[in-house]
Amino acid sequence: MTTSVRKIFRDFLLYGGGDFVSKLLGFVTLPIYTRIFSTAEYGILSYTFSFTLLLMSVVMVGGDQVYVRFYFEAPGDQERRTLTPTWLLFLALWGSLVALALLPWSGALARWSFEAGGYAPLVVVAILGVPVGLVNRVCGHVLRARFQSRFGAALNLATAAMSVVFGLIGAVPLGMGLFGIFAGILVAEIVMLPLRLWSIRPLLGPRFSLSLLRRVLAFGIPLMPTVLAAWVFTMSDRLMLSKLASLEAVGHYSVAAALVSVISLANVALAQAWGPHAVVAYERAPARAPAFYGRIMTYVLAGFGLLCVAVTTFGAEIVHLLTVPAFYPAVKVIGPLALGIVAYATSQLTGIGVILRKKTKRLAVLSVCAAALNIVLNLVLIPRFGMMGAAWATAFSYLALTLGYLAASQRLFATAYECRRGLTIIALLIAFTLGVAYLPSLPLASSLALKAMYLAAFVAALFMLRAFDRREIEALRMFWSRARKRGG
Repeated sequence: MTTSVRKIFRDFLLYGGGDFVSKLLGFVTLPIYTRIFSTAEYGILSYTFSFTLLLMSVVMVGGDQVYVRFYFEAPGDQERRTLTPTWLLFLALWGSLVALALLPWSGALARWSFEAGGYAPLVVVAILGVPVGLVNRVCGHVLRARFQSRFGAALNLATAAMSVVFGLIGAVPLGMGLFGIFAGILVAEIVMLPLRLWSIRPLLGPRFSLSLLRRVLAFGIPLMPTVLAAWVFTMSDRLMLSKLASLEAVGHYSVAAALVSVISLANVALAQAWGPHAVVAYERAPARAPAFYGRIMTYVLAGFGLLCVAVTTFGAEIVHLLTVPAFYPAVKVIGPLALGIVAYATSQLTGIGVILRKKTKRLAVLSVCAAALNIVLNLVLIPRFGMMGAAWATAFSYLALTLGYLAASQRLFATAYECRRGLTIIALLIAFTLGVAYLPSLPLASSLALKAMYLAAFVAALFMLRAFDRREIEALRMFWSRARKRGG
């Protein structure tokens, strides 16, 4: 692998490793929460998380792309010392104003969402966590842009660990239930805030540029529909399930989504690692960037494809291990949800041309169209197929999104995709993911052995059908040789 590919892979592992441990901490709560909460209460928990994510999407004004794009466009540290406090102060004030505006409506939001006013305190603490969490996220973007991935991953892990611990303390020993979970998360974010600000202190100072803010907002505001569309894809299905099906269905669906979140956290790690390197590749060597982007797409398809097949293959055993029988129906929607997240991961690469050329209004239009498709599919499929309809609606919407991004980006900055290898991986991915449903039901030990062979067959097929070539084989050989030398 080239140096650039290795750097992306290193940062991906750093962010992904930290996020994996964070998600592993979250999985510790799954067997606890599914035993102390009913399926309906677990649905409320997931619904509230989705509501919080929606608020964060609104106040973020363009998501993660904005700061990174302008950071690398800045000619030097002097300009970056103006960009950072300007953007941080604006988002802190904007997030606080949105939270203050919503607090008086917390009771009405609780009654509309859960058909009960007793959950108003839960909505209040979720809203209060948004501005604090927002500032912490911006600090993370600064560390990403400065390629301080180890420090950033460590801070993310520390925040996740404290959120889980404080949430468990609030929910169980203190007896605050669902409210205690979100109160614990808020406390963890507040505790981490000073350390997050200290971590970016070289770029902080008493500077603010209104003209710079206008330019940043002109780039970021058209991205807001894109971020909101991402919320529609990932969370609105729970809202529509609660209205068109039941909170119990939301609870089942949320358990499947929690399992598939292993792939989602890899997607988050990809976003954190990919963005800065993609912009640097374009700024420094635009002639070589298209082939570089195409090769990364092949690796993304292969890596996320392997995760998708693995999670779907062993999903039943994991759900049975971590939950109780009331949640077992979650297994059947794991496959389509996993395929959807793979499609969503590719959109980070298929949309790169639009980002580089700063034509973000095109992403906004495409995202709104895909989100509208998602809502229509949910309305049509959920009444007939329940949570399975919601899962396939999400998968098809993600596919439409990434294909739309691809068409728009290729007109602006064409990427040299490795079509034969990519299409081979996609075909194998779909076949093996859907094929899990046809595996026989066996005793646990026999089932695990069969599924391990099934997963190995997927990997073998990638090599047999030449989805990987000499470059990857040589890279694996060198990696294995270095590992043996270290072990010796």
